[in-house]
Amino acid sequence: MSYIKDISLFLVIAFFTNLTSHLIGTDFLLIYLKSNLTTVQLGLLAINTATCGLVVSKLQEIKEKHVGINIKPITKQLLLSLKEQIFLIIIGVMLMLLIDSNLFNQLSYCEYIKFALETLLMAVFVNSVQVLWDTGKSVFVLTDILDDVGNND
Repeated sequence: MSYIKDISLFLVIAFFTNLTSHLIGTDFLLIYLKSNLTTVQLGLLAINTATCGLVVSKLQEIKEKHVGINIKPITKQLLLSLKEQIFLIIIGVMLMLLIDSNLFNQLSYCEYIKFALETLLMAVFVNSVQVLWDTGKSVFVLTDILDDVGNND
């Protein structure tokens, strides 16, 4: 349920961003995303991968000291975040291809379809940043856990 709530939030943010862009007559964000989204997403994936590596290595250290700890659920979630980012890259590329295609030009509601695709593209960008945010938070959660474990010893 939380995931549906998050996706809804990303779509709402993207919709109002896209609507505002259209109302003020700027294509800046759309042009930027079409030119740079894949590069930005690959950079975020690289950062996320490095962060996940750091978190997993620290979790392994904790597991060596405290043998009974099960880190499998945490590592599964970290792997899921990497898979999600790869999926978002694929979705972003597919959306950019559709936006730039002439596929919808013959339809009556072409502008509405393009607006919807642009909104989805912006939502993909927002979601990509949010995945990085979640992974980054894990470093601080891990730091708090390490502090608590250090204080209990």
